[in-house]
Amino acid sequence: MKYSEKMIKAAIALLLVSVASIGFAKLEKQGTPEISIVAVGDFPSSDLAIVKEKLAKFYKCKVSILPKIELPKSYKIKGMQRYSAIDIVRHLNRKFDGRNGKVIGLTQEDICTDRKLNGKINKNWGVIGLSLLGTKSCVVSNKRIRTNRREKLEKTTIHEIGHSLGIPHCESNSKCLMADAKGKGSKIDSVLLWVCDDCKTKIKWQ
Repeated sequence: MKYSEKMIKAAIALLLVSVASIGFAKLEKQGTPEISIVAVGDFPSSDLAIVKEKLAKFYKCKVSILPKIELPKSYKIKGMQRYSAIDIVRHLNRKFDGRNGKVIGLTQEDICTDRKLNGKINKNWGVIGLSLLGTKSCVVSNKRIRTNRREKLEKTTIHEIGHSLGIPHCESNSKCLMADAKGKGSKIDSVLLWVCDDCKTKIKWQ
């Protein structure tokens, strides 16, 4: 049976369409790595841009900035000028549940959580960032950043997104960005803008 040139071209076109469809379906199923940044209340646009650039470069993914949202007053700790970091993270998890990838909230408000240090539980301990391991969202505040402001902001956002991606605190390398700061902002200066190979193997986007 002989095939005309027109029939051959039509068959090739159909094959290309089928292959493309399979490719798109596979991509859609796997999901494209993505991080969304959202200002929780007012946050400097210049800092939003810095965080976007650094996260995209470090995690090699798409990063977008969402419209800002307001911080619910009910998350404020009674008698204090601090907000519950866990409440904020849970709020972000609910609000952006259907969104692809991870979400990081950036705020200028003071945030806190209960923190165990040296065997003692410290209630409403002020923190720079918080993430619930493996969940969609995390939060970072610039309120407690006193020195090396830009560097600390970059490292903290990458660190908290790392927790969202399933990486626990690094126990094998004190210079790894995922090392525990032990509740001290000064510890952030001693880690490198680098994640060890052991921590990299634990990353899960879904």
